[in-house]
Amino acid sequence: MIFVCVGSQLPFDRLTQAVEMWAETCGRSDDIFYQIGDGTPPARGAWVRQLAPDEFEKRCRDAEFVVSHAGMGILSVVSSIRRKIIVFPRRLSEPGEIRNDHQMHTAHRWVEKRTATVAISIEELYEYLNNPEQIIIPCMESPEENELIDAVRSFIHTGILPPPKKRMFDGIVCFGGTNYIDSNREHCCIRLVEELSRYVPTLYINPTWAYTSAKEFRKRKTCNFWRKNDKFSVLNILPLPKVLEQRIHAWQVRRAVRKTGIRNPLLWIACPQAMKYINRMKFDSFVYFLSDRIELLPCDIIYQNDRLAKAQADVTLFCNSLLFERESSECRNALCIDSETVSETWRNKAHRVLEMLAECDIRPYVP
Repeated sequence: MIFVCVGSQLPFDRLTQAVEMWAETCGRSDDIFYQIGDGTPPARGAWVRQLAPDEFEKRCRDAEFVVSHAGMGILSVVSSIRRKIIVFPRRLSEPGEIRNDHQMHTAHRWVEKRTATVAISIEELYEYLNNPEQIIIPCMESPEENELIDAVRSFIHTGILPPPKKRMFDGIVCFGGTNYIDSNREHCCIRLVEELSRYVPTLYINPTWAYTSAKEFRKRKTCNFWRKNDKFSVLNILPLPKVLEQRIHAWQVRRAVRKTGIRNPLLWIACPQAMKYINRMKFDSFVYFLSDRIELLPCDIIYQNDRLAKAQADVTLFCNSLLFERESSECRNALCIDSETVSETWRNKAHRVLEMLAECDIRPYVP
């Protein structure tokens, strides 16, 4: 059973109707229980307007997973009983949903901290509904908040603040935006990660969408993982049915990471499509590499992933100055690596990337 809840204050028909349409398509209309508040009742499926706290918690415990608005109360309950949840925030731009945009701000914060599974758009909601193994159990505890509390406690007792925590990476796992095997090795992302491989091992992952011919597909199939040298390796992940691709691709990537000897990777994403793997990767630091105006691409989910990547990445790198001027304000930390600046070598550009990471207390571990 899937439990859908919208809280007690305002109706949220956009959520209930989206789930109802998905359930009809999948034949699961009778397997969903709705708490709809003052909203419109679903055509099929059990529903109730309000639930007492004890009954609400019981519904959460009995559910396969919960689908909810971005309310702190529901997230607190679900976190305490260790149940999975998809958070679908209300929007101020949608009439009658909410009085301000605090749920969107809260949801983006949860995405940034990776504390809950958040669907910003209906397309993302359907993606998680179709792939429930991607849904995580929310964690209300923040490691950064705990570190702050420990630091304040230490200062009260000793009068000395502890040094800031430094994050070390011993390799780079790069989800590339272009095909390394056959062409385009002069692409700015490839040139940059190749230079960085002088310092730490690097795994470059070819994107699944970059196939251009049946011959290329056969070539990749027979050359799944190969080493260019001791520090630079390339992985091909093959196209698979949607129901299998994320789980198997993530397994392929983890196996390749072990082959390279990387234990604590710096995650490097150069195509927004790779954001779907982020919850299946173990990493402490994250770089987003941007070479194109994503909003010009004809796909809303790519644009949404681009926005999430900018909000979540420790550093966002731009490969041209116009893009940097236009979008750097959306990022936590931004750096322009202008690929058209011929006076600066790629080695110097790699040094500037390392310096920017160091400013964020992220450093390569070189034994």
